[in-house]
Amino acid sequence: MDLKSLKKTRASHKAKLTIFKSYIETFLPNKILNKVQVLEITARLNKILELYSEFDSIQTDIEGLVEIPGEEHKEREIFETSYFGCVAVAQELLSAASAEQETGSALRNTIDSVNKNLRALKTLKLPTEHWDMIIIHMVTSKLDSSTIRDWEKERNNITHIPTLHDFNTFLKNRADILETVEESSTHKKQQQTQRRHSDITHNRPKTFLVSQTQKQARFKCPVCKGHHTIYQCTKFKSMPIETRIEQVKQLNLCTNCLRSGHDEQRCRLSSCRLCTQRHNTMLHNNTTVPKASTSSEGCVVLPTVQEQKQPQSSSVTLSSINHCQVLLSTAVINIQDLHGHTYKVRALLDNGSTSSFITEALRVQLGIPSYSTSLLVQGLNNQSSEITQRCDVTISSLTTSGYTTDINCFVVPHITQLIPTSPINCNSFSIPPRIHLADPNFSTPSEVQMLLGADIFWDVLLNNHISLGKNKPTLIETTLGWLVTGSVQSNKSTNNINQSHTVHCHFLNNNNIEEKLDKFFELESVPTTQQVHTKGESECEQIFKTTTKRHTDGKFIVTIPFKESPEVLGDSKQQALIRFQSLEHSSQPIKQYKLNTITYGMASAPYLATRCLVQLGQECTDKDVRESILHDFYVDDYVAGHEDETTLIQRCKGVIQVLESAHFHLRKWRSNKPSIVDEITSSEVTKPDDVSNLNKVDRAKTLGLLWTCKKDTLLFSVNNISKNKHINKRTILSTIAQVFDPLGLINPCMLQAKLILQTLWAKNITWDDQLPAEVESQWHDFIEYLPEITKIEIPRRVLCDSYIKVELHAFSDASIKAFSACVYVRTVSDTGNVQVQLLLSKSRVAPLKHKLTMPRLELCGALLATRLMDKVVNSLRLKIDSNFYWCDSTIVLGWIKSCKLKLKQFVYNRIHEITNNSDPNSWNYIPTEMNPADIGSRGLNAAQLQSSLLWWGGPHFLHQTTMQLPTQPKNLNIASLPEIKHQCHLSTDESHCHNTHINFFMNFSDFGKLQRTVAYAKRFIFNCQHTNNKMTGPLTVKELNSALQVLCKQSLKTHFWNRYYKEYVSELQIRNKWRTDKGQPQPGDMVLIKDDRLPPNRWLLGRVTTVYPGTDGVNRVADVATTSGTLRRAWNRLCPLPVKLDQDAAPAPRGPAC
Repeated sequence: MDLKSLKKTRASHKAKLTIFKSYIETFLPNKILNKVQVLEITARLNKILELYSEFDSIQTDIEGLVEIPGEEHKEREIFETSYFGCVAVAQELLSAASAEQETGSALRNTIDSVNKNLRALKTLKLPTEHWDMIIIHMVTSKLDSSTIRDWEKERNNITHIPTLHDFNTFLKNRADILETVEESSTHKKQQQTQRRHSDITHNRPKTFLVSQTQKQARFKCPVCKGHHTIYQCTKFKSMPIETRIEQVKQLNLCTNCLRSGHDEQRCRLSSCRLCTQRHNTMLHNNTTVPKASTSSEGCVVLPTVQEQKQPQSSSVTLSSINHCQVLLSTAVINIQDLHGHTYKVRALLDNGSTSSFITEALRVQLGIPSYSTSLLVQGLNNQSSEITQRCDVTISSLTTSGYTTDINCFVVPHITQLIPTSPINCNSFSIPPRIHLADPNFSTPSEVQMLLGADIFWDVLLNNHISLGKNKPTLIETTLGWLVTGSVQSNKSTNNINQSHTVHCHFLNNNNIEEKLDKFFELESVPTTQQVHTKGESECEQIFKTTTKRHTDGKFIVTIPFKESPEVLGDSKQQALIRFQSLEHSSQPIKQYKLNTITYGMASAPYLATRCLVQLGQECTDKDVRESILHDFYVDDYVAGHEDETTLIQRCKGVIQVLESAHFHLRKWRSNKPSIVDEITSSEVTKPDDVSNLNKVDRAKTLGLLWTCKKDTLLFSVNNISKNKHINKRTILSTIAQVFDPLGLINPCMLQAKLILQTLWAKNITWDDQLPAEVESQWHDFIEYLPEITKIEIPRRVLCDSYIKVELHAFSDASIKAFSACVYVRTVSDTGNVQVQLLLSKSRVAPLKHKLTMPRLELCGALLATRLMDKVVNSLRLKIDSNFYWCDSTIVLGWIKSCKLKLKQFVYNRIHEITNNSDPNSWNYIPTEMNPADIGSRGLNAAQLQSSLLWWGGPHFLHQTTMQLPTQPKNLNIASLPEIKHQCHLSTDESHCHNTHINFFMNFSDFGKLQRTVAYAKRFIFNCQHTNNKMTGPLTVKELNSALQVLCKQSLKTHFWNRYYKEYVSELQIRNKWRTDKGQPQPGDMVLIKDDRLPPNRWLLGRVTTVYPGTDGVNRVADVATTSGTLRRAWNRLCPLPVKLDQDAAPAPRGPAC
């Protein structure tokens, strides 16, 4: 076709689009469609979709034929704007009427809507299980006729009254069938459309003959001599780029428009659309931009040549550098503050985040309360941050009325930088009309105040989306409005190859990592004696107390404590049934098995098991058995002991009997006395088939430690360690984690491993990096002696036989690298025998970031000893006769026995805790060579530790029947101790300035600047008083005039005060003698206080508050309130001021004169 015919055909397409637009607009007032109208709109919409493809082909040919480049681009923009608007409106109408269509998506929407509402009603505790017939009738009236007909057939095949479950199953099966048919139909329609576009000339034989004649009259390909343009020549398209260029030169064609008669210098058409150079796009080669191929900012695609079946294509697919910017999904939403007022905020929708977030600034602005939490947020490259606050917010949509939801957000200081990172040029694409964007200012870089994660993203997502084309964004419909997302071609002015790009990645993973490291440091920590339950734990405890009951046979019936309503889990059962039926025999009935016991693997399983055990102990009436159940169980292990064998057997039988009442069976028994196990297993309270004697095996693990029954000792085990193995931080931690030592009995030999780990962290060595030579040497020295710990045997029993006295002794010490504390048990028998044994110890490495002095490290060791002693006293069910604390630092002892209020803050905080948990008089001095904690702070290898008598038995004086304490130091001079607050005496020179505004004026040399400063100050005061009507922007004329009035008034005040103070007040004392009586002082009089050191104009001004009369009844002394406080002065030192002058007043009565 020639240019005129193409434009005529384009005009007919535009007319068809206008007709369709007018037709669609007739349905907009009510948007209610019947089935015939739905079919009509669907058919017309399909034709319009085909119409756009034809228009694109014609418009491309027109743009290639026009003489002036770009003059026809406006026509494309107008058509596309109208086209996308019509398509959006039509899709909206069809979506509103889809409830009565015979489509799989409509049926699934119906099913989801019914199930969601039913779950909501169940939450309100309504009897929805009896509503099946009503609900089936209501839903059936909303279905299409074909589905209703099939349901009636299905009902006839059901032998019982149809239930809602049967109805849901039918709808889901039918939805699967319809979706399968729709996919097949859509695929077939696409094939027909492609065939129609590829052979469009054959589908219209009459038009083909006319256009062919017209083409012969004007166009003739210079390459193949065919009747078509060179753009449509298959032979020319199949040539490589270099061959095309040579062919154009041989034919003397213009390299810019591929026509004859001129060259590229005189050509008026546009240049290459890929590189903007003076050649045709079909002749574009990657070698024209050699530097771009090595740029990391762009994406280079190798040149490909494909045969184009569609005649409207005017170029082939070529390689290019795409400078695209990706738009993230943002929306402007309403959020409620504490008082229910709504504010507009900008939110980022991110389905890669498992949680939602809000900035701290927004939370404070809204006044929303926050709650404490602990969350580790991890993203790309394991970058993590700790979250300590969360809050509940209510959001709503600006575009969808009635949509409101409550979400739980974690509070963070900052979410991300401005989005988008640079302004977006919207001229390259157009948003269809009647599209309500979720973020109208999506193209302008703005701050993001909220992040809505996957917990809310999929709830707001709807079905419709519109693609605006290649390298153009996509519109996605949500209940918050239409989101604009996807790649956008950047501006040419900003397509700099060397520019840097910012990549946003919002991905969360709340899984715990490095569990071995966590467990290692948990063992090193001293657990607190006070248990503080979180809000969730308190709710879990309340659920257990209110719902737990006992069955008739004694078993516990518990409720699984869900954090939230179970509805948030979704309706996955029906989906699982469908999947199961597709794999198994669907004709057979499905068997369901219900687990009536606690499902291990759930988060609440350990709590429910141990809580039932505690409840059983609380209900027990026998005091000894109750205490044993409450304190001697560690999860499901029962560890108990007693001095008397008979008492222990009776206690164990009582525990067995109580636990049997709840069907808790103690099956495996072990004891250092075989006779005890024999008695228990053969008693009438146990069943011989249910119990077993484990004493046949000498060694067994008990609470993670190896215990030998015959010797009654504790052992340590460690796997074989290969010295030739590749050593890194991961293998070091794995080796350390093998040694389970909760009591710290071999703490000195493990200190070296802690120091090695600290060195690796200080050097920022990652998990798999090669270790430095010096660290690797230290590690080899450590593992060389580590197997020696298997030879250490520690007696389990720490008390002597027939003891009459029990003492606890805590020792502390510190070195440059670490500080340590250990606790010993000293018992004395009735015969005078003394036994001392190590009970537990802990050590800490010294911090590297904040270096501490030796006295402070010694103080940290003393604090650790206090905490260990407090834990032991609260854990042992023994009568402790006395507690002793030992330290080799005289400075720490001086701090403990001094007044803590005089200590600096660091020392005061720790001394305060020490003195609260221990008696200062129980602290004693011990020389370093006698202090066992010195071993824990410096370390020993396993071989040396095994033979250390000081470590296992403590200092020698503890073994004496009557302890002879080491020589104690004399009383220390408190003033000579470090970290003591020194008293500071501050002397001030008091000066009074009666004019506080003089300095304010003198601070400015520019009156305009002073005026603006006062105006801004007044605006700040106004905004603080009127938070809902704040003034912003530049200063107004009214504000500047108001500031000028303030300055004028202040200037007048200053001027009159200076004259009054200097001229009038100073003249009150110019006469040598007062001839008239000035009267007696009265409360409220304004006076000046005479000061012989100052001139009268600098005397202090005050007001009389109280007068004191003499014996003669005359007031001679008065209290005067001044700016410096209340002063008492004699009346002859006061000069009353005549605040009110009355010339006609009678003379005042005579009195003493000044």
